[in-house]
Amino acid sequence: MELKTTPLTQVHEELGAKIAPFAGFAMPIRYGNITEEHLKVRSAAGLFDLCHMGRITVSGKEDCKYLQHLVTNNIEKMDVGQAHYALILNEEGFVLDDIIVYRRPENYMIVCNGANLDKVVTWMQKQQQNFEVTVQDQSDEIGMIAIQGVTSLAVVSQLVDTDVSPMKYYFCCEANINGRAGMVARTGYTGEDGFELYVASEYIPELWKKSLEVGESHGLAPVGLAARDTLRLEAGMPLYGHEIDETTNPLEAGLRFGVKFKKGEFIGRDALLKVKEQGLTRKLVCLISEGKRIARQGSEIFDGETQVGYITSGTKSPSLEKSIAMGYVPADKSKPGNVFHVKIGKGNHEFTVVKSPFYKREK
Repeated sequence: MELKTTPLTQVHEELGAKIAPFAGFAMPIRYGNITEEHLKVRSAAGLFDLCHMGRITVSGKEDCKYLQHLVTNNIEKMDVGQAHYALILNEEGFVLDDIIVYRRPENYMIVCNGANLDKVVTWMQKQQQNFEVTVQDQSDEIGMIAIQGVTSLAVVSQLVDTDVSPMKYYFCCEANINGRAGMVARTGYTGEDGFELYVASEYIPELWKKSLEVGESHGLAPVGLAARDTLRLEAGMPLYGHEIDETTNPLEAGLRFGVKFKKGEFIGRDALLKVKEQGLTRKLVCLISEGKRIARQGSEIFDGETQVGYITSGTKSPSLEKSIAMGYVPADKSKPGNVFHVKIGKGNHEFTVVKSPFYKREK
């Protein structure tokens, strides 16, 4: 199957990026050294191509009522200019995708994982039958980049015609971005302060170029998906296909904050309430090792001689310079300080449960 491209694929190639398949797209994995790109976001700012992600608009007379039914968070409580993290579940309470819902003046916009776009759109269309709403996949029409890091505000302030400095985390506003109509959101996936910028796809290449131009004095540099992954892992953020999928529920994955039971009915609520009442059998935890070996997805976690869980993600943390991982372990042994052994290659290596996240920025 031929890989899809983003409006920036040619730009990445010109920058000498290593291109590889991701979510059906040819995406930049790295431009140079992954650790340097990671630390650039922690110390200055990074520029990310996120055009591979899904952008779906929901509009119509019953748009709010429909989304209340579709997702786990409370959409009724959202004001224009707010963003909510939420999950789309199936009837069994398992995760179809994790998303961000933005309330714009004329509609709601959902940003979903690129690999799940077709599945999510099909599910949303199936669920819309009883509601007066229009669901549109606008992933090709609307482009998306992110500017994340310590100096991100200084960079974005030179790109938009609106003062975004008072904007709180998980808020958004309509703005002219590099002279084009769009939306700026204070959201991200790195554990740093940052912004995600949305304009028509045709204007994305000029916005990318302008961002690097105005960002040069603020240390802005392009960052690939490999560093995006190590950044989100340090921040304790889940990745679909690793920490969450159609075999996991939000409660065991530590995503209770995105589930609002008190709002009333939503798809998967009854199944989740049963899980809540019965108690969790396993929990997602953060693990750290003093050793050098890296635990990868699927590595087995042992308590003594018994396999009790598995690793979902692992890397060497550029910020901590230690081996870190996330994985599922029995709920009754999930407290910080508990020690497990992870099978890596032919050996077993000690990992200790620590409080999430591994890295927290200074505010």
